[in-house]
Amino acid sequence: MKVLSKNSSRTSRALLGAGLLFTVLCAVCYGTASAIVLIYQPILTAGEATAIKTLQGFAVLPVPFECFPYQGHPPYADIARPNSLLTSAPVTGRAGESNLAAMAGIKIQIPYEENTVILHLEDLTAFEAFELTASSDDLIEATIECVRRMASEGKEHPVLHISGKPGEEAKWARWEKAFLHQDMAKPFTRPQAK
Repeated sequence: MKVLSKNSSRTSRALLGAGLLFTVLCAVCYGTASAIVLIYQPILTAGEATAIKTLQGFAVLPVPFECFPYQGHPPYADIARPNSLLTSAPVTGRAGESNLAAMAGIKIQIPYEENTVILHLEDLTAFEAFELTASSDDLIEATIECVRRMASEGKEHPVLHISGKPGEEAKWARWEKAFLHQDMAKPFTRPQAK
């Protein structure tokens, strides 16, 4: 049996240390890498001469999004991120906001490392845009459907919490319960009012 000399022992420790440092650096780089992902948003489709006609004036559509840094979980908060319509119009004639959730003041919070989505409706405002016939409940249902689609693609089933205006707690508790028992392979349908 060979006995390692002091030099070979130091070399071994140095190589081990270098290997650990390399592993940590790779993990940091991997953890902060960006990725192009599809998010879903309730996008306005009403207006003059639109190519996409919908009954309520908006549709849940997939939107390519650069997620930075990408941590491997669906970026639910970006469902409510403002999204100007891509256009070839000159700057003076550009369309405004296309994401109805952003326009209506909906915010989404994702607690770090929790399988929870918090829908904030405290700042929900009436929206008047184009030929929109949707109600606030239609928009909230569509926003939850965006969460469901992203969760389904990510093989997740987050817990949904809805924070609304005072006096609406019972209503939102029914919606939260419906999402808790939601089959993630099927579209979200709001619960019936009691």
